[in-house]
Amino acid sequence: MERKSMKKKDLEKFAHDATSDEEQSKWENKSLGTDTKHIKKSSFFKAPSKLISIRIPDEVLEEIKDMAEGEGLRYQTYIVSLLAKHVRKKK
Repeated sequence: MERKSMKKKDLEKFAHDATSDEEQSKWENKSLGTDTKHIKKSSFFKAPSKLISIRIPDEVLEEIKDMAEGEGLRYQTYIVSLLAKHVRKKK
């Protein structure tokens, strides 16, 4: 179902499911699969991205997840968008 055609209730459920810890752990432990034929490149990023690891205090991460859910985004995408906005603003 395309996001534009989703009702608000469906969009909220979609955002919740996409940002839930259970969903995230399924992706991280690869239980949803690893076949690259199912991967679609995001149009959000124009350049290739690099996988990194950072430490974020639990309470900050929970706040970020709540904010991301309010925006209808996964928390990782939300963090990247915040960082990108900050970098562009500082340039």
